[in-house]
Amino acid sequence: MLGRANYVALVGGGRKPKFPTNKVIIWDDAKQLPVVTLEFNSQVFQARLSRSQILVALLNSVSLYAFSSPPKKVSSFETADNPSGLCCLGAKMVAFPGRTPGQVQIVEIGTGNVSIIPAHSSPLKAMTLSPNGEILATASETVRPPSTILIARNRFQHES
Repeated sequence: MLGRANYVALVGGGRKPKFPTNKVIIWDDAKQLPVVTLEFNSQVFQARLSRSQILVALLNSVSLYAFSSPPKKVSSFETADNPSGLCCLGAKMVAFPGRTPGQVQIVEIGTGNVSIIPAHSSPLKAMTLSPNGEILATASETVRPPSTILIARNRFQHES
């Protein structure tokens, strides 16, 4: 659900899905109807919403859209296999797995600048962004303490 707004991103799944697994439906709970639909050629693993953006994770890519009607594709990025749909959407940046297992890709929404950080030696299993967008925590298949990436003034500092 999007903060205090009435929008919810829905992706089909389960034994008897109500929606197809290759679509993202943005549902307006106040109106009780879908207001935006995005369709893809493959299964959607995750969808994230902000007031101005929609981020969608597929198996080998993520796509960023402007939250409008109809949505406008802003950019698309290739990733390593991402069956967990790992992705984070902040006010100023997005984060998701890089093209190589263990890497994290961070993209500044305003500028499109891309940073690739070799955070782990094995594929990512979890990733989350702090509410203020300054810390990204990641974990991999290898059992060890999680990795954190400090995000401050457009500089990224990786700490293990």
